[in-house]
Amino acid sequence: MEKCESCQGADMSLEKIDPEPNADEESFWEIMNFNCVFPSCNYKRNDISEEEFLIHLRDMHNDEMLDISKKENIPIKIAEMMTVSNSKVFINS
Repeated sequence: MEKCESCQGADMSLEKIDPEPNADEESFWEIMNFNCVFPSCNYKRNDISEEEFLIHLRDMHNDEMLDISKKENIPIKIAEMMTVSNSKVFINS
């Protein structure tokens, strides 16, 4: 097993990582606040899931997402992921 010297010899093996989220962590991250980053959109919602925001993106901004995907030469899923990430609000606004 490798030890990370810069982390005071902490065990860095992947076997110790639990891929399933902790129940407390999952409930914390399930519900978020979103402000859509597209300038033409005034979508702002508090206490919704990421899936609900994805529905908004796919319903209202499909063309913009395709344009981003083509312009940046990235898969549409990556463009969605970036847009979701940039639309998250970590405080009530």
